[in-house]
Amino acid sequence: MKPNDMTAQQAADWCFSHDGWEYRPTEENPCRWCHADGREVLDKHPYPLTLDGAAAALPDRWAWQMQSPSRFAMKAKDGNPRMVGLYADHADGTTVGTFGPDELTARWRLNVACRLMEGKGAGA
Repeated sequence: MKPNDMTAQQAADWCFSHDGWEYRPTEENPCRWCHADGREVLDKHPYPLTLDGAAAALPDRWAWQMQSPSRFAMKAKDGNPRMVGLYADHADGTTVGTFGPDELTARWRLNVACRLMEGKGAGA
């Protein structure tokens, strides 16, 4: 699946898994999240499905482009926003962009795109 085809939840779940987090509820703790290295256990989701959660999940050495998301909104013929486009820059000069029907989806998709780009050599 490509980042721009994912829902916000699918993109967030992909990032959690990519970063080594697993949902492992127990009878005592139904909200238990464990990291694959075994050293971290959380009682809440590692990256909540919020704008702040998406910001916290942005990989190191990547930075959101500090421009208003509305600047990147593509308008339909009736003038209503159709898609929101967001971009991030890597410390090595690589830029990645994604689109979504809203800012939350666009941000989570951007997190996936940044991780995929790292796998292709950004920052190497």
